[in-house]
Amino acid sequence: MKKLFLIIIVLMVNNLCANDPNLKVIVPMAGLGTRLLPLTKAGSKSMVALIDKPALHHVVEEALQSHITDFCFIINENEKSLIEHYFSFDVALDNVLAKKNKSSLLAPLNNLLEQAHFTYIAQPEPLGLGHAVLMGESFIKPGEFFCVMLPDNIIESNDPHMAQLIALAKKYNATVITVEEITYEQRLPMLLLLLESLLMKTWWWWQIL
Repeated sequence: MKKLFLIIIVLMVNNLCANDPNLKVIVPMAGLGTRLLPLTKAGSKSMVALIDKPALHHVVEEALQSHITDFCFIINENEKSLIEHYFSFDVALDNVLAKKNKSSLLAPLNNLLEQAHFTYIAQPEPLGLGHAVLMGESFIKPGEFFCVMLPDNIIESNDPHMAQLIALAKKYNATVITVEEITYEQRLPMLLLLLESLLMKTWWWWQIL
């Protein structure tokens, strides 16, 4: 069977130096989640539950396991309060759980919050992944190396997938991306999505020229 390769940029490492102690990650998630409507009408696609945790929680966990602690969330303004609330300590809830001897319910999340630092940048309108990553320009200092992770695809692995990409980037001193193999039958929907994205980007550039 014929197969194609679709570059999905689930995870990307941009030219890592050998022992960069300040590795950061940009997490674009400002899309409207139209393919998951009506589920995403009142909530963020990145916060859709996978088992007992939101998809974005899984991304943060993998980044921490890969020794990344500095996060930049590219969000749309309507979802900021929801995501920011989840990734913040809730003293009132902690106190209620402590009185009921149920502090263990939030202990994993609180432990995650103690390790991570979050920056939030709002993308004014959904103009594609490239534009979303560019919104994090102020988060990355000149010459600094960084990763890009998306909560759209969660990759199960014994070793953190991002840690594997970082190791490859260090070995070859090059940008590394994850790709997904698709079947020949899947090509048309994917090509249509790529065409739609290309048209949107062309329109955006036309507006600013």
